[in-house]
Parts: sequence; C-alpha cells; structure tokens
Amino acid sequence: MNVYPPMNRRFSFCIIFLAYFQLQVNAQSTAIYNDVNAKFKQAQDYFLTDQYSLAMPLLRELKQEVQSSTILNNAIQVQEIDFYLLACGLQQNDERALEPSREFIAVVHNQPRTQQLSYHLANYYFRKQEFTDALEYYEKAEIASLNNEQIAEAKF
Repeated sequence: MNVYPPMNRRFSFCIIFLAYFQLQVNAQSTAIYNDVNAKFKQAQDYFLTDQYSLAMPLLRELKQEVQSSTILNNAIQVQEIDFYLLACGLQQNDERALEPSREFIAVVHNQPRTQQLSYHLANYYFRKQEFTDALEYYEKAEIASLNNEQIAEAKF
C-alpha cells in the first residue's frame, strides 16, 4: 500500500508540465527570424507585383540596417536595395529619386540593374512629358534587361 499517493501525483504532474513546457520552447520560429533576407524578399515581391507603396517602407528599413551595420555587407545586395528603393521612388513620381537614380546609372557597374533603372527613369520623364530626357534613358535601357511588358511600353 502506497503511503504517499498525493506526492506521486504531484511529481507526475510536474514531470508532465515540464515536458509540455519543453515542447513549447522548442516550437518552430517563423521565417522572418530564420531567413535573414525575408524582409528583402518580401519587398522584392511587392515591387514585382507593382505594390510600390508597400515595398518602400521595407526597403527604407533595409537601407537603414545596411547603413548602421558594423558588419561588411554584401555589395550586390546593397545595390539591389538601392535599385528597388530608387525604382519605387520613380514609380511613385518622387522627385527626390531623380538625382540618386542618375548617379546610380552613372556609377554602378551592374549593367542589368542600371538598364532597368534607366527604363524606370525614362518612364518617369515620359509621365512628366519631358520627352527628350525620356528618350535618352529609353535608349540606355536595353531590351535584354527588360520584361515583355516593359519592352512593349518602351517601344510604344
């Protein structure tokens, strides 16, 4: 006969509680914590679906993180962030994106991105009815770097 039955129940309860707690602690974390590029991928997805106003805040956060980081950043990813940030600004008719876009096109040696940004800059000028500037940047945007919709728009 067991003289201490309540103590065994308490002990069993504690063991079960601790095991349950351990399972909760080891639960899977979300992608935003596992994938260091999740924010960039989300911003890129917004950009590719023409949701520029949703991409801008994410890109600005990424730009701030890059500028405040003490870690050497991947130069290509920094260029990608700059490209998407400038292209979003141009698509939203933000005049503050003009000069940095021209600098990006002149300085960066990533030909596909400079050609794509040339296209976005040309579209900006076209919407503002500055056709000579638009023509200059449409000529810099080569067909190989554009998608079918952009090619049709540039040829028009």
